[in-house]
Amino acid sequence: MAMSRAVQRALRRIIPLCYFQDPHRFVAAESGIAAQVLVYQSLPVSTSILLSRGDLKLDTDEDLYWDYRDDAERRAMIFNGITGATLLSRMEQVRGLLLEIDDLRKHAQDYGPGSLDRLRETAFDPAGNDHLTRSLLAAEAMAIRHACEAGCAMARFRNSAGVDPAEALESMAEFGEKVTSTFNSGLSDLFRGQGPNIRELGSLVYLEASCALDPGLTAEPSAHLEVTVLRSPAPESWAEEFLAGKRPAAAIVAVRQSVIERPPKRVSPES
Repeated sequence: MAMSRAVQRALRRIIPLCYFQDPHRFVAAESGIAAQVLVYQSLPVSTSILLSRGDLKLDTDEDLYWDYRDDAERRAMIFNGITGATLLSRMEQVRGLLLEIDDLRKHAQDYGPGSLDRLRETAFDPAGNDHLTRSLLAAEAMAIRHACEAGCAMARFRNSAGVDPAEALESMAEFGEKVTSTFNSGLSDLFRGQGPNIRELGSLVYLEASCALDPGLTAEPSAHLEVTVLRSPAPESWAEEFLAGKRPAAAIVAVRQSVIERPPKRVSPES
């Protein structure tokens, strides 16, 4: 179950970052897809869920993932308080970004607090392509299932390596097939030609799943990746200062988003 939650957290970071590389995706013809991606990013991370008399219980752990194809479960996940609060925060970031871009400033009002329910309704019942259900949630569920199957195949390999070499090789081949289909081809085109290909970042999701399967994994990132969007106009000196090791001041930053965070340095009990 920890692996399921780890994969969800990784995809919720990576997919929106890739899709919104171009701020124009927040407006005009693509605003419907943008609403679905923002709502997807804001959903609470959870395994199976339970609905009882209008109440939503997350992480029942009866299954690896909740039933995103069920309208009642999908509505509960989209319209609950956790999603609403997170989405409002995302919308404020988008609004701030659009206000800094001259030709997009007029669209900033579309992401004001009053648009919260409109964005959620758009995601729940899209007028055009249903990217949330058919692409984003479907790909997330598939990645979790296949990651679990890959983990089981690796376990079978380790158990039979010294006893039945033929079975061990078969399990290793199955592991390779699941990893490739999940973190490579399975994430290749979530937006059916209307968005970026995130295949290259599948290895990051694989790393998250691996750490969940083996909490004692000692491999740790030695750095972190952070994307920063500056306000317009930014001082001409920002590039030179950045190359000299100085981070942009908060006053000129429109959006700052960590993609891969370096874990805090561990302190031994003796120190």
